[in-house]
Amino acid sequence: MHGSQTRRYATIFGTFAVALGIGFVMQNGDALASRLGVNDKPDAGDTLVPNMHVPADEDGAAAGCAIHFEATPSVAATVDLFLSAPCHPDTLVTLQHQGMKFNEMTDDAGKLAVQVPALSKEAYFVATVENTAGVVAITGVQDLRLYDRAVLQWRSADLLQLHALSQGASEGEEGHIWQASMGSFDADTGFLTRLGNPQSVAPLMVEVFSYPSFKAHHEVDLSVHAKVTHNNCGRTIAAQSIQVHPNQPPAARAMSLQMPDCEQVGEFLVLKNMFEDLTLASR
Repeated sequence: MHGSQTRRYATIFGTFAVALGIGFVMQNGDALASRLGVNDKPDAGDTLVPNMHVPADEDGAAAGCAIHFEATPSVAATVDLFLSAPCHPDTLVTLQHQGMKFNEMTDDAGKLAVQVPALSKEAYFVATVENTAGVVAITGVQDLRLYDRAVLQWRSADLLQLHALSQGASEGEEGHIWQASMGSFDADTGFLTRLGNPQSVAPLMVEVFSYPSFKAHHEVDLSVHAKVTHNNCGRTIAAQSIQVHPNQPPAARAMSLQMPDCEQVGEFLVLKNMFEDLTLASR
C-alpha cells in the first residue's frame, strides 16, 4: 500500500446512519446543507448571467472597503474564484456552492484566489467575509456534462479521506486517487481537489473527486477513510457526500458516525456506502 504499510484498517458496515436526499440544489435550501450551516440562496432571478459578480460595501460610505468577488470558468469544469476584501487581511472567508461549503483565508492584502470544481452548469458561489453580508459570483460551466463528481465534506479537523480506485487499481497503485496521489486534470483516472483551511477554528473541509467520464470508461470504487484519533475517539462525527452525474440531478447523503473507543487510535475505518460507485462502461 502506497506509503501506508503500517496502517491498520477496519471496514465497517451498518454502524452509521445515512440519510439519502435527491436534488441537493442550493436554491431549495436542502435540510442536508443546513446541517453544516449552509444557507446559500441568493435571489438572482431566473436568468443566470455568466461571469457576473456582485460587489458589496460592508460599511456604506467606508471608502475602499468594498468587497469584490468574481468567478471565471476554468479547465476541467472548475471555476477560478477571486475575492478582494482590502479591509479584511488575514481573515477567514466562507465559500458556498450548491450545498458545498468550506473556508479559506485572505492574504495580508485581503485577497483570496481558489479553484473550485463546479457542481452545476449555472454556478452560483457565495462568499462571506467575517460578519459581512455575503457576496455572489455567477458563471456558466458548460463542460460539467463531461465529468462525474463525488464530494466529501465535514466540519472540524477530523481526518477524513476520499479514496477512488479506477481501472481496477488496488490501493497504492496507479489509478488510486487520494490525498497522497491527487492525479491531474488530464489523467484518465481523474483528480482530487482539497478545499478548506484545517488551521482555522472549526474548519469546514471538502474533498472533490472528478472523473473524466467523456474519455474514460471504467468502474470506479469510491470509499471514505476515517482515522481514529485522540480528538475523535469515542464520539460521533458528521459528514456529507454529494454526487454529480452528467445530465442527472445531484444526490446527497448525510452520515453520523460513532467512532471506536480510544484503544483503537491509529486505525482507519473504511466506509463503503457513502457514495455510489461509478459504472461508466454502459453509458
